[in-house]
Amino acid sequence: MMKKEDILERNRQFSEDEGMKYAEDQGRKIGFLIFYFVAIAIVLISASTLPREIHQLVGNPVLILAATFGIIDNYVKYRFSKQIKYAIWLAIFAVMLVVAVYRFASAIMGL
Repeated sequence: MMKKEDILERNRQFSEDEGMKYAEDQGRKIGFLIFYFVAIAIVLISASTLPREIHQLVGNPVLILAATFGIIDNYVKYRFSKQIKYAIWLAIFAVMLVVAVYRFASAIMGL
């Protein structure tokens, strides 16, 4: 049988772990949002200030990274929750990835 002190100590350890998990989750959510905003800003700025050929080489790799990240994030969420909104976002990011890869490959190959 566990003593009262042991039970309290285990509870304190568990509470600290829960607090750290919550902090990490919140940090991850904020990081995701910042990543997407920065990616969008890079694409928009490069589209409005750089020649088309250079924008294709700058903007599309950023879109490829953001789309890949979005696919992975929403795939995991969909697998866990089975919520249709994550499947929709997954499809949107998949289309974005295909288009960005095509445009980037076309720019590199000069098509």
